[in-house]
Amino acid sequence: MEAVPRMPMIWLDLKEAGEFSFAAAVKQYILKHYGENPDNYSEELKKLDQLRQSAVNVTRDFEGCSTLRKYFGQLHYLQSRIPMGSGEEAAVPVT
Repeated sequence: MEAVPRMPMIWLDLKEAGEFSFAAAVKQYILKHYGENPDNYSEELKKLDQLRQSAVNVTRDFEGCSTLRKYFGQLHYLQSRIPMGSGEEAAVPVT
């Protein structure tokens, strides 16, 4: 990609994220549809929430972009297993 010139990125203000927790909805869905003990996933959901906190308070550098990409990837993977979109069974209101 040496032929592609580097261009400065457009500066956008960061949005503020409200507090929410999707752990309860995910646990309920796991119990209802997978028949597993949802407490087995408490540690993973806690790590995902910590990643969310890191994404909310992201730095404006390469590390911050990596954190946002990692959080987005985790949410995308989770949504492929648990329907969390607007109006779906495990939906969580996000502001």
